[in-house]
Amino acid sequence: MPVPDGYGCLSRSLLSLVSSCCRNFERKKVTVSSRFRKLSHTIWHCQYHIVWVPKYRYRILHGPVKESAESGIRAICGYASCEVVELNVQPDHVHLVVLIPPKLAISDLLGRLKGQTSMKLFQQFRHLKKKPYWGNHFSGQKAIVLIALASMRT
Repeated sequence: MPVPDGYGCLSRSLLSLVSSCCRNFERKKVTVSSRFRKLSHTIWHCQYHIVWVPKYRYRILHGPVKESAESGIRAICGYASCEVVELNVQPDHVHLVVLIPPKLAISDLLGRLKGQTSMKLFQQFRHLKKKPYWGNHFSGQKAIVLIALASMRT
């Protein structure tokens, strides 16, 4: 039997009260396009186009060196929780389109990509170290990062 409360109304269980209130309000469901990703407090789409070249733009990225570079780049991006959208390794440069979460700095990922890829390639292919003026550096110190900005209406 319902018990009267202090205001002269009959009290109902909390569950029935909440369910009746929720029926009266129209709920808006926010849909997010599949190209956007979610974190706990953000909706993001940070897509970067990165281009970098071997030192002196040598044409060495072909055959097994190319395959090793591709697998290394994909592994490093996967480890860093980044998604490779497109990867194109040419004989003298690398194009990489990657989704990078906002919690990860692009400079950190680039340093990791260039450093670990060069170490892996120098270990696997010893003949790359024999170039007289490389100085154990696979790529130059610069890379080009192109950013595409997108806005989302709320």
